[in-house]
Amino acid sequence: NQCCITGSDLIEAIEANHIHPYVGPDTTHIQNGIPLRADIHRLWTKGLLAINDEYKVILSDKAKNSEAYKRFNGVRIKLPTNPKYHPNKDALLRWCNLHQLN
Repeated sequence: NQCCITGSDLIEAIEANHIHPYVGPDTTHIQNGIPLRADIHRLWTKGLLAINDEYKVILSDKAKNSEAYKRFNGVRIKLPTNPKYHPNKDALLRWCNLHQLN
């Protein structure tokens, strides 16, 4: 019930984000989703933000130059206590590679 990056706990500001874009029921599973604050979700969908296989936030150069967002670069996301609910590392890396965020 909070953004895995910012820790924001205002449920009205949290959105479910698909790591691999939604293409039907096969992409709707717990390891293909992360809860993000709405503005952070927007950065994700614009390809300005990713999470690597060490669960650390990677920002584009444009986002790194923003006073509001640069503090999140390199931050490790908050993970569920049960590892079977952790985001899929392969899907995260595909997103990083797609948007050249390494």
